Amino acid sequence: MALEKVFRLNSISKKFLISNLIFMVILLGGLGTLMIHQNHATIRSLMESKGNALANNLAQISANYVMNFDLQALELFVNEALKDPDVVFVVFYDADRVPLTENSKPPSDISSLSIYDREIHSLREDQTPVGHLQIGYSQETLSKNLRSGIQTVAVSNLVALILLILGVTILFRGITRPLTHLVGVIEKVAQGDLTARVAPRLVDRPDEMGVLARSFNRMSEELARSHDHLEEQVRARTAELEAFIYTVSHDLKSPVVSMNGMAGMMKEEYGQELNDHARHYLDRIIGNANYMEELIQGLLTLSRIGKMQERQEMIEVNDVIQNVLDILQNQLAERNIAVSVQSPLPRIMFNPVQLAQIFQNLISNATKFMGDQPHPRIEIGGKESKGGVECYVKDNGIGIDPAYHEKVFAIFQRLQDVRVEGTGVGLPIVKKIVDLNGGRIWVESQKGKGATFFFWLPRKNKPQPTGRQNRPSTEHLSDTGSKGKAATVQTPRDERRKNTWRLKKFFG
Repeated sequence: MALEKVFRLNSISKKFLISNLIFMVILLGGLGTLMIHQNHATIRSLMESKGNALANNLAQISANYVMNFDLQALELFVNEALKDPDVVFVVFYDADRVPLTENSKPPSDISSLSIYDREIHSLREDQTPVGHLQIGYSQETLSKNLRSGIQTVAVSNLVALILLILGVTILFRGITRPLTHLVGVIEKVAQGDLTARVAPRLVDRPDEMGVLARSFNRMSEELARSHDHLEEQVRARTAELEAFIYTVSHDLKSPVVSMNGMAGMMKEEYGQELNDHARHYLDRIIGNANYMEELIQGLLTLSRIGKMQERQEMIEVNDVIQNVLDILQNQLAERNIAVSVQSPLPRIMFNPVQLAQIFQNLISNATKFMGDQPHPRIEIGGKESKGGVECYVKDNGIGIDPAYHEKVFAIFQRLQDVRVEGTGVGLPIVKKIVDLNGGRIWVESQKGKGATFFFWLPRKNKPQPTGRQNRPSTEHLSDTGSKGKAATVQTPRDERRKNTWRLKKFFG
C-alpha cells in the first residue's frame, strides 16, 4: 500500500527513477549474492583440498614413525603442521586410538572446525593399520573471506547504484525537460492563450520529441484559426441579433406607448360610464401594455449596452448604492425589507450609470423574490479583491436551486417558484455589463435559504474619454451628464404621464 501511494503521488520521472532503483537493487543484490556464494564455495573447496593434502601427506610420511613409536619425530611433524595459522590441532593416535603426541589437543567444542581423519597404514605390502591422524582446521579464514566478499560486493553495488542513478537522472532529464515545457504550453492553451507555442529548440529536434512539438504547434495554429473564425461568426451573429432586437423593440415601442396612453385616457375620461366588465378589460389592456412597454425598454437597454463608449470615472460605490436605495425606497418600504450596507465600501473606476444599473437590478431582483419571509432583509457589501473590486447583494428570500444558477442570467429565464412582476431581462443586463467590462458574476444559493449575487470588476487606473452616452429611460437609470452628480431615474409612470399628455394635446 505504501509503495502504491508513493507511485500515485510522484511524477513520472520519480516513478521511473524509483522503478529503476528497485529493479537495479534487486538485480545487483542477486548478482552480489551469487558472486559471494561462488567465492565462498571456491575458498571452501581450496581449504578442503589443502586440509586433505596435509592429512594425506602426514599420514603417509609418519607411518614408520607411528609403527616405531618415534614420538619425538611425531612431535616435530605436529609442530611443523601447527605453523599453518589455519591448523588448530594435530594429534597422532596408535591403532587403539591412544594419543601419541601431547603438543596439541583437540578443543572441547570442535563443531566450528573442519576435521580431517586419516587412518595410517603400514608401508608393508599388507598395509596393516598402525594408527590414526586427526587434524582440525579453523574456518575463520573462510568467515573472514566471506565477510570481506560481502563488504566488497556491497560497496561495489552501492557505487554502481549511485552511478546508475546519476546516469538515469541525466538521461531522463533530457526527456522530462521537453515534456515539462510541453505541459506548460498545453496549460497555457487550455487557459485560453492560443498564441502559446513550443520553443524552437524542441521543434528543431530530429527525434520523436521534435515530431510531437511540431504536431502540437500545427494543432495550436489550427485551433487559433478556428477560434478566430468562430469568434468572428459569433460577433457577426450577435450584432445581427442585437440589431434585430433593437429594431423590433424600437418599432414596437411607439404603438405600445400609444395604446397604453389611449387606454389610460379612455379610463380617465369614460371610466365612470363603463360597466365593471368593460373596466376590467380596460385594466387588463393597460396592465399588458405596461408589461410590454417595460419588456421593450429592457430589450432596448440590453441591445444598447456596449455599443457606445461609456464615460468612466472614479466613483464611490457607497454613493451609487445610496442613490439606488433612494430610488427603490417605496418598493422596499411596501415589503417592509430591512437593508444593511456594509462599510467601508471601495472606490472603483467605472461608469456610474452602469454600476447603478447593476445594483438596481440586483436589489430589485432580491426584493421580488422574498416570498413569505416574515423578516425580509437585504445585505449589500464589497471589498478589494484580486486586482479589482468584489461586491455582493445578499437576501434571505426563497433562494435558487443550484441547477438554475447559470440559467437565471439568460434572457427571459425566470424562477417559477413564485409569481412576481418582471420581464426576465434584469439579470441578463447585469451580466452583459459585467462581461463587457472584463468582470464576472455568479450566484451562491440553496433553495429556501436565500441568495447571494456576487460580481467582480477589474480595477482600472485611468478614466476613459467621454463619448456618446446611453440614456435609458423607464425603470433603468440614466446619467445626468455632469461629473460628480448622482444618477437619476425616469420611471414608466412618468413616461406614461408625458405620453398621455401628448395624446390629449394631439386629439384635442
